[in-house]
Amino acid sequence: MGYGNQLITVYHNLATMLDAGLPILRSMDRAAEYAKGSLKKVLLQVQTALSTEGKTVHEAMDEHPKVFGEFDRTVIRAADQSGNLEACFKMLSEWYEFQRKMRRIVFRGLTYPVFIIHAAAFVIQLPGLILGTTTLVQGLMNIATFLAMFFYLPLFFIWLIFFKCSKVPVFRKIVDGLVLRIPLLGKGMRELCISRFCKAFNMLFKAGVPMSECFDLAPQATGNYWVAQLFIKGKDMVAEGKMPSEGFSRRLPTEYIDLWTIGEESGDMDRCVDKIAELAADRADLRIGMFARALPWFVYLIYMGIMVYLIVQMMPAAYTNIEVPF
Repeated sequence: MGYGNQLITVYHNLATMLDAGLPILRSMDRAAEYAKGSLKKVLLQVQTALSTEGKTVHEAMDEHPKVFGEFDRTVIRAADQSGNLEACFKMLSEWYEFQRKMRRIVFRGLTYPVFIIHAAAFVIQLPGLILGTTTLVQGLMNIATFLAMFFYLPLFFIWLIFFKCSKVPVFRKIVDGLVLRIPLLGKGMRELCISRFCKAFNMLFKAGVPMSECFDLAPQATGNYWVAQLFIKGKDMVAEGKMPSEGFSRRLPTEYIDLWTIGEESGDMDRCVDKIAELAADRADLRIGMFARALPWFVYLIYMGIMVYLIVQMMPAAYTNIEVPF
């Protein structure tokens, strides 16, 4: 949607003002004052729909699906019907904050390896510059060509596949499967997606959304087709009057299934599912961090091999330039 970070503040402000006793019209008006750009305009339109057209909050927000996604609107609809909008907006603010935290985990883990790749592209040209077999201009051209071919071009294709081809189911399944097979990173991403599912499910469930509908929407929040499939049969179990955990894939970690089952049997589903989300998020942070620490060493080995090869190749040329006095 592109509004995630702004919605953290909007939902937080709405929750705070409703908690302070302000009616929804004044709360929406105040939230619009702090918003910027197109989001400010949308909030004012929502406020107008509430005040002049007599619409409910979820009806007004349904008119702006590009800003308020299906997940948000479903939670708000349930809260609107139950009269619990304050808790709903607080949960949505926490949800977007959680998503931002998960993105930070991934970016924090990958920033250092990206820096190492760029640094290595410069270092690899040093033997040629020192031995005089490469000019400064040639070295810079080599650096630019190397980074373009082995970093920016692959990055462009990854972006193209993820953001442009992701709507094509076949491409999405292939890409999601490949991501999960990357050593260390794949396990971290798997835990990250499990955490997102549990967090989303718990939010919907606490908002009063029927459990079968929770199993329709929560998989969409995982961000990975194959991880979503681990939970998908939970809906079938609900339809049959059984516990959802009976339909979960046995490829899920045993402790996650056990925690979910305990929540079902004890009636303390909120706490147990939140615990799974926290545990999976911690494991994601750990494994993505391990990948971030391992990747530079992998890059070092590759570049050291390339440098040794280049030095060996340059040695004959270097010796011919050495004048030996007699």
